[in-house]
Amino acid sequence: MRRIVLMILTVAVFFPVSALAQNGVTVKASVDSLAMFIGDQANVTFLVSQPAGANVQMPLISDTIASGLEIVDRSQMDTTFMEDGTMKVEQRYRVTAFDPALILIPSYPFVNEGDTFYSEPLTLKVVDVPVDTTQYAIADIKGVYDPPFNWRLFFQIALYVILALTVAVVVYFIVRRYWHKGRTEGEMTVEPVDPRLPHEIAMDELNALREEKLWQNNRIKEYYTRLTDIVRSYLGRRYGLDALESTSEELLAAVRMLKLPKEQADAERKLKELLSISDLVKFAKYIPMETDHDICFGKAVQIVELTKEMTLNDSNKKYESPSDKSDGAGENA
Repeated sequence: MRRIVLMILTVAVFFPVSALAQNGVTVKASVDSLAMFIGDQANVTFLVSQPAGANVQMPLISDTIASGLEIVDRSQMDTTFMEDGTMKVEQRYRVTAFDPALILIPSYPFVNEGDTFYSEPLTLKVVDVPVDTTQYAIADIKGVYDPPFNWRLFFQIALYVILALTVAVVVYFIVRRYWHKGRTEGEMTVEPVDPRLPHEIAMDELNALREEKLWQNNRIKEYYTRLTDIVRSYLGRRYGLDALESTSEELLAAVRMLKLPKEQADAERKLKELLSISDLVKFAKYIPMETDHDICFGKAVQIVELTKEMTLNDSNKKYESPSDKSDGAGENA
């Protein structure tokens, strides 16, 4: 019986029956092995012979070509033109199986212009791998055991750790040294604190601004910017205000919070007038009259004079600017 089955398999594999030719189309199917062990692979090939102008549609085969027979890979369609004018199209599927069985590969349809052609069925026997129990006796799973201690790996890791620590320590001391050196140099290059009082610094800056004659050279916006910056810097040094970074409204509000004495109250009004004109010049492109330049300069001087620190050695000599008279005239008006 076994011989008969093998003979049938041999005939099915090596002498496959072709589909009857219709319209010059024939289909052949073949497998390159009668039998294979579990996990081995075999090739199943479909060969279509057709006229050169024919368009035969191949079957759509998914992951398995037959029950228990899985597709591992599939080749591209290989087309060959023969001398007699026919064309042969070949597609190969590489398959495998993991259960012992006699597998039947069914017929697959091939369609051409409404005609359907079927490939012949194939068989493939999948056999189990024989085990020689005399040499490979079945035994229980071995227990867990500890591997031998790897001294070479231990010393390698220890060496890497020591090197890493050494590098870290060296980098730490280098960074600390240069950081400390940089701090020392930075401390050495700090500019000394100006020993002058805030009003003395402001008056020197105002005198320097007047000597530059900015508004006389049509640099009006720069003139008012410098003038208000001098007053802002003075108020910052005098009262600890963040005057340079504040808007005009914020600066006026901060000055009001100071609650200046009665004899200094006029400084707040003059500051408001100076900032108002300066903002118009800087942001609204306002061009004041020439007399306004000296008046605003006088207001800056009076703000400093009204709010300056009084010392025991103060000579009480009031600074007189060229605009004192004109400022007073403007106020009375």
